[in-house]
Amino acid sequence: SSSVDYKNEHHFIELIRRDERLRGQLNKLFNANLSPGLADDSVLAKLPNTYLIVLEWDILKDEGLIYAQRLLMNGVDVKVDFYENAFHGILNMNDDYEIKNRILNNLVDYVKHNV
Repeated sequence: SSSVDYKNEHHFIELIRRDERLRGQLNKLFNANLSPGLADDSVLAKLPNTYLIVLEWDILKDEGLIYAQRLLMNGVDVKVDFYENAFHGILNMNDDYEIKNRILNNLVDYVKHNV
């Protein structure tokens, strides 16, 4: 079983309070311009219909699913296509993967019918 070392956690919080440079770096890291899932609900509610491609083997998979849920909760029409056995960067590869072609075809189809 794992436990939280509250002494170290408290130390980290104090470090952030005291170190203006570290606070600035953390503010840059946790920025809605870098990660739209961090945007306020008032911003998300104003977004247009959204199409998301989520890949099973993508480090951003969970972030994409959470973002889709937040958009839905704010009244945005969201279409999520989830692809098993696909990985981050597959669309940039020169190889002719069947799943890559399916992703691209679905994207083009969405754009044709919704934009």
